[in-house]
Amino acid sequence: MLAHLLDTIPASLRQKRVLVGPAAASRSDVRFMRLQHSLIRYRQVGERGPVIVFATDPPVLLEQYDELLEALAGDYRVIVFEAPGFGFSLPSLGFNFGMDRMLDSLTEFLERLAVRECTLAFPCVLGFVAIGLGHRLERIVKRVVVMQQPDWSGAQQWREGRDPKGILQTPVVGQLAMHALKKARMKQWFFAAVAEHGDPSPYVDHAHWGFDHGACFCLASGFQAFLGAAHSPVAPLNTPALAVWGMADRSHRKTIPETTLNLLPNASLVKIDKAGHFPELETAAEFTGHLRAFLEGT
Repeated sequence: MLAHLLDTIPASLRQKRVLVGPAAASRSDVRFMRLQHSLIRYRQVGERGPVIVFATDPPVLLEQYDELLEALAGDYRVIVFEAPGFGFSLPSLGFNFGMDRMLDSLTEFLERLAVRECTLAFPCVLGFVAIGLGHRLERIVKRVVVMQQPDWSGAQQWREGRDPKGILQTPVVGQLAMHALKKARMKQWFFAAVAEHGDPSPYVDHAHWGFDHGACFCLASGFQAFLGAAHSPVAPLNTPALAVWGMADRSHRKTIPETTLNLLPNASLVKIDKAGHFPELETAAEFTGHLRAFLEGT
């Protein structure tokens, strides 16, 4: 709890400033929703058609989803949000970064948005949250799309690759290190995650802009509370699914994409050679083509 307070106290104190700052006005469709244990920042476009709910891939911010939202808004109601503890979705003091608290918060979020049926499109570790919501909200979650999501063993391996010395996994030490080094780590992370032929600079610039205006990146608390469990927090989900993998993602160089099927046995697996860790952003046109085909059953 003490370690989590190192993340949640500063974040909760910034909430009022963030609500009237640049993060509230960067796009005309940016909204905030105050939940029981966090403040959620999100965008919503499109007024008709099936609902698609995207989670950003921290530390990516909502501002980088312009192309994807424009491509889908004409035919779908699209919502994209920053997960509690990341970006400008600031956690309150009671947030503990575990799976149950994340599920509670996002269940409240979907219910407050009056989502009746939807497709969840969540990246990497947040894919486990999508699966958890699929089990909890069977009548709401009709399809699941995951990007760069390994099975639990693969997620542990990925965590070790991101934190080989175990610093972020150490309570208090990890939080203090993340606060001190997050800007430097952003550059290292994006240069490893974005495909080599791509340009990581916009990702780095957006992340630094976010930090300058009050964004949080509670990676250490997430590593400790969410990824610290010995066993997978979710059982396999039989809902129709699409698993998308960017094959130029150096952070997942050792991950076998087919392991996603251990969690989503009814998934179609798509590999995009030119995409890195963010296929929905790096190759938005190709990604939306696969997404549309999946949603339309073709």
